[in-house]
Amino acid sequence: MAQPRERWIVLSNCQSLGLSRAITAVARTVQCDSCDIWQMPARLEEDPDYFRRYDLALVLPEVRARPAFPADALPASVDLPSFIFGGYHPDCCYVRADGNLITEGLIGPYQSMIVLAAYKEGLGVGDTARLFTDSLYRQAGYYLQWDAQRDALVDQYAAYGFDVRPLFRSASRGKAMMHTPDHPTIEVLMDIARVVLASLDRPVHAVVPPPTDNLAVTSWPVYPEVGEQLGVAGAYLFRPRNEYAAMDLENYVGRALEEFRPWDRSLLRVARDVQPRLQLIRRLIQEGM
Repeated sequence: MAQPRERWIVLSNCQSLGLSRAITAVARTVQCDSCDIWQMPARLEEDPDYFRRYDLALVLPEVRARPAFPADALPASVDLPSFIFGGYHPDCCYVRADGNLITEGLIGPYQSMIVLAAYKEGLGVGDTARLFTDSLYRQAGYYLQWDAQRDALVDQYAAYGFDVRPLFRSASRGKAMMHTPDHPTIEVLMDIARVVLASLDRPVHAVVPPPTDNLAVTSWPVYPEVGEQLGVAGAYLFRPRNEYAAMDLENYVGRALEEFRPWDRSLLRVARDVQPRLQLIRRLIQEGM
């Protein structure tokens, strides 16, 4: 007779569903569900004791820090960071317009920092497309991001008691392990699941078929020059959200610039941690590269 499985739940961001599927797939004794931060209020409104039906909650620290976080309504819990890694996509960023995140863009919430810089400098489609070169990537520090972000992410997970260093050696061989900077592939989430389960002394299957990769619906390309540096295939083929046909660089640039047109240049901003990179690209444009 099959032994009853423990019931876990992941309380996190857009990675919640994929990670819960990965844990269920690789674990021998755990059944895992998910609830992202957008679903949480409705679940609690429907049933204030909803989360107490679980044996363990894996909680994103940023979610726990929210004022409305239901700490008293949880079972035993373990903090688990989100896997955010932009080493393959150093040009990909979020953009805020007059303080509000642009979420309904050509590729969802993801934008090109080069296109944004070019828009702020008043460039047209052709001149903007010509900026996507090895020279700009090198001068703007794009090739330095992989190692720096890997080290920062390893340290972040280590602070919570998890060792993800082997993951970078296995998951990054020959292909990009991220769809976007905050969307890991299902293979990465399965590796994270194994790290968590091993840390909590739960047995795992050595080899299992991967579950459906729900985060693959949105992706950002690895640029060829960046891919060459990292030993993975790259291409300037952008796939608009909810479309199957990819577009080339010049078509993407044209549509991306059009999306920015309604906004005054001064109202479009990126996150503070990548602001220096945007300013450097603008300076390179001003200096004619």
